[in-house]
Amino acid sequence: MHDNIQVAITTNSEDGNLEFESEIIEEKKTQKYEKSGLTDETAKDIHDVLSTKMEEEKFFVNPELTLVELAQFIDVHPNNLSQVINTYEEKNFYDYINSKRIEMFKEIVESPESKKYTILSLAFDCGFNSKSSFNK
Repeated sequence: MHDNIQVAITTNSEDGNLEFESEIIEEKKTQKYEKSGLTDETAKDIHDVLSTKMEEEKFFVNPELTLVELAQFIDVHPNNLSQVINTYEEKNFYDYINSKRIEMFKEIVESPESKKYTILSLAFDCGFNSKSSFNK
């Protein structure tokens, strides 16, 4: 639920000065997933599995990874996975995957052995499939 403040500006008829009146109005947020059958507990479980699998399996290094493939890897419906990523990570699927790639890139670029490789080569190793997607 969001709080909105509505401000009304009126003219004081006696001296011509402006008067401000404010009123807090509660606005009901339209829930994006209000019709979803996914419970909070199930969503949390999916997020836990997703986080663990992404850390262990590093699915994101596949430059062609799709939401459907990732959902198959962790055995959940793609719509539920999308909802979990949007809700818990506050990102869409592609931003989530690219954030994982960036995390990995930041880790490997720190290692001494990475000095013999180009930045672009390291980016490709992390799952980026083009220089432009890495630069973004």
